[in-house]
Amino acid sequence: MKLRSLLFLILCTALFGACSHGDSERILRQAETVVQERPDSALRLLQSLDRHRLRGEREARFCLLYTMAQDKSLITVDDDSLLHYAFDYYKCHTKDTLAPRAYYYMGLCHAFRDSSKQAEECLNECLRICEQHKDYYTEYLALDRLKRLTEIDDPQRALAYAQKAYIIYDTKCPPNIYNKVQLLLGIAGSFCVCGEADSAMYYDREALALACETADSSLLSNVYQGMSSASAAGGNKAESLHYARKAWSLVSDPAPSLTFNIAHSYMEQDSLPIAMSLLEPLAETGNALYRYLAYFDLATIEAKSTGAEKVVELADSSCTWLERMYLDALHDKAVYAREKEQELMAKYVAQARATTRMWILILTVLLAISAILVMYHLFRMRSERQRQAQERAETQAAITQAALERERRESERREREVRIMRQSWCERLSLIASIKGENSGKKSAFSKEEWDGLREYLEVMENSFVSRLSNEFPRLRETDLRFCMLVRIGFSTPQLAGIFHVSEVSIKQRLLRYKETFGINNSSTSARDFILHF
Repeated sequence: MKLRSLLFLILCTALFGACSHGDSERILRQAETVVQERPDSALRLLQSLDRHRLRGEREARFCLLYTMAQDKSLITVDDDSLLHYAFDYYKCHTKDTLAPRAYYYMGLCHAFRDSSKQAEECLNECLRICEQHKDYYTEYLALDRLKRLTEIDDPQRALAYAQKAYIIYDTKCPPNIYNKVQLLLGIAGSFCVCGEADSAMYYDREALALACETADSSLLSNVYQGMSSASAAGGNKAESLHYARKAWSLVSDPAPSLTFNIAHSYMEQDSLPIAMSLLEPLAETGNALYRYLAYFDLATIEAKSTGAEKVVELADSSCTWLERMYLDALHDKAVYAREKEQELMAKYVAQARATTRMWILILTVLLAISAILVMYHLFRMRSERQRQAQERAETQAAITQAALERERRESERREREVRIMRQSWCERLSLIASIKGENSGKKSAFSKEEWDGLREYLEVMENSFVSRLSNEFPRLRETDLRFCMLVRIGFSTPQLAGIFHVSEVSIKQRLLRYKETFGINNSSTSARDFILHF
């Protein structure tokens, strides 16, 4: 029996593990389906899983999908350990359909950490894998990111990336006006950097035509901001200011980049007080980059309008915030390096613990096998005795079953006799009542001997019914007990009315009064049912 119990336990564990794997696979598939359109839903699905229960491909997919859901939900992630785990897996499994996403998000991670060379390597490898999988959406994302990485160092290459990204998105991906507008603005920005203002304005106008279809003021503001930059690159200062004003007027809470853009346009037009009024609030923000740029532009304005003393003060403030910006960046890198070191150490510790757990598991399995063999040997030795014990148990069970069957038959016989005698008494008393009722008028339908005979029958055959009833409810008089005795043996309401020479309504009212006597006033049980089952 112990062997069977152990085997049953092992089977249940295996089935539970299979069910758990099935549930995790179903949740991962659901999360992968909705991560693009509803990343918050994907995040909730993934949070319902325990990563530490997953292994291999499932764990890597969980880590990557969790990173994607956080990115799509605009959640800043400082800990990139999940992404590194997924990347380490997909780096060795590039045929998996999620491999391009792993390389893309690793490229984003390197770009966020200012590791431009590593970011470019990951994104170029992402492009290669995207071509194998025909994953055009990820390819467009990678090209757009490469355009941003190379825009300063190699504008021509950035322009080529931007144009290729637009062609792939326009021909291969599901259309989305917002994405197309941003891609067109990216191409226009690259042309501006390359010094081709006319080409930049052409693509800005293409973006404006699409943005007008959406009537989205924020999107239109971005387009006009791009057109302002293109006009400035072409030397048309008045047109640059015109578009900058349009961009400014379309948003209620303009972004700092928009404020800098319109301030520069006013500076080009020598409207220095207006430009200064726009820049001064930015010099009081908590962002080091914005404060550096604001103080630099304010110093430029002072250089154009007043003496050198104020310029030196503003330039000094600009340098201070530039140093603060670089110090913050160095601090972030140092923190990141420490975190990576701690993560690496934690990884080594986890590997050591995993190795220890593996050896413990192997020893446990060997001990379990040994225990199974010993138990099997004992089982073989005791099988005959168990068989004999089982036979004895079966014989005893058969005897017990026969006894129970006899008892059941005896009980049925007794119930049948009680039912027959109750019916006999009922018919007998009904006959007596009908005879005496015709002859005696209002006198009692039964004699004392007949009542005593009925009482004796109920005491013997009905488990001392009258004694139990009178003891339980001492307020019952003799007439009440006789009434209950007749109800017990099955007299109907009309029969009772005839015996007691009253109307049926009086019988029913009497039964209702008994409900209060029996303490069942608030119950759905009737007085008749209570008497029959007492």
